[in-house]
Amino acid sequence: MISTGPDQAAKAELTQEGLAALGPGNACDTEPIHLSGQIQGHGVLLVVDPSSTVVTAASTNASRLSSSAGSQLGAVLADVIGADAAQAALSAHTTGNPHDGLPVEVKLPGPDSSRPQVFDMVAHQRGLALVLEVESLGAREGVSSARMYQQQRDAVNALHQVDSVQAICELTVERVRLLTGYDRVMIYRFAPDAHGQVIAEACATGLTPFLGLHYPATDMDVAASMTISLIVDNQLWGLIACHHRTPKRTGHLQRLACEA
Repeated sequence: MISTGPDQAAKAELTQEGLAALGPGNACDTEPIHLSGQIQGHGVLLVVDPSSTVVTAASTNASRLSSSAGSQLGAVLADVIGADAAQAALSAHTTGNPHDGLPVEVKLPGPDSSRPQVFDMVAHQRGLALVLEVESLGAREGVSSARMYQQQRDAVNALHQVDSVQAICELTVERVRLLTGYDRVMIYRFAPDAHGQVIAEACATGLTPFLGLHYPATDMDVAASMTISLIVDNQLWGLIACHHRTPKRTGHLQRLACEA
């Protein structure tokens, strides 16, 4: 997000005029995206009181985690996700950053107790509450953690070998596409007046290149996307934008690798 308060860095990539030009309906610095009240359908969110282990909030699809017909709200966590998974969640080393923790693979009862399902579970703290994000294992798309680690390590080593912004951007789009498997990965750089341009791109054979263009007004033929903010001197310098032509999920380990 873009900070425009008195404590922002002196070097601003987006000027006040540039922010104003975006208009009240498009200024991303004022959009409360962290308060959307929504989660993606392949995941489940639970909020737990660590002292009592009672579930104090849950996404509406939390019933997929348990064979119990009752509400998850007010239930003890072990009754919702099983004793082993509850112990793993409550004993996890948590911080206030949801990106700090590694996912724990847990087997949960699911709606049909005779067919347990495997999920990735990540825990983090929000004030005094414990927040659990549970994703179906299918989001990993068969990518092993060892392979992701090697790809991430190779990418970091390669980045140390280049010393220009353009070379770093070109290498980054290639490596992020390798890590994620998206059809198209672009780096979009903002200018001080808030317009921007695609300055680096890696894409699948057969796609029309966007390199050098201003960002499209709409995501034509895009069924899945992922965006990574690029921050320089506490300002939004640009974005890594990933597009895919078919629905696609990116697992927690893949997202951590991209962030690194």
